[in-house]
Amino acid sequence: TNIFQDANTTIQFIILQKTNKHKDSYVYRFPKDTIQQHSPIIFTEHKQLLKTYWGNHTINLHNAGFAVNTGTIIWNQYKSDFLNSPTASSIPLIYSKDIQNNTIIWDEKLDKRRFLPCMQNHKPLVGNNYILTNRIVGSIKHRSLRFALPNVTEYYAENHINVIKVGSNHPPILSLKDLYRRLTETNFSPYLDLITGSSQLSARELEFLIPIQFS
Repeated sequence: TNIFQDANTTIQFIILQKTNKHKDSYVYRFPKDTIQQHSPIIFTEHKQLLKTYWGNHTINLHNAGFAVNTGTIIWNQYKSDFLNSPTASSIPLIYSKDIQNNTIIWDEKLDKRRFLPCMQNHKPLVGNNYILTNRIVGSIKHRSLRFALPNVTEYYAENHINVIKVGSNHPPILSLKDLYRRLTETNFSPYLDLITGSSQLSARELEFLIPIQFS
């Protein structure tokens, strides 16, 4: 069995080049407390441009009172569990491809692996208490984040989805619906090209390194 079937993977290289420029020319330090009292750094040729994304009225999801997890269902591990049609107790599985136009549009091509029985080792997500977004953001200059606030009674999230929820550290500074509005009104594509060379955005990167305007 090929465990990487239908997987989307990339290979990255890090090239270090000695130059005569100032030692901090290619080092960008994120704002203080970006990651739990730490200021992470990245190497970049666009230091000044990155600064424009993190102004005085910008905050990350974590410090705004939210947390991010990756969807827990790896669909090809449950091939034998999928139901041919929905039942009174079945739970739909939401895939990244279902997140379109800032909502959930069920992809009919995925109907044969759509419905699962309720599983003890996976707690379903309930109602519109979560914002879903794609974990696979695409290749350079074509990256994008799509968001949905599902109006579904219960559902599972596939592992190519990141799930935004209210965190437990402190009360959020804005509602989930307000956050959803701000996320859907922002074009993150240019910013994603600045912070990652990967086709994927991890839950941790989404929680700590994505700037949110809150004023």
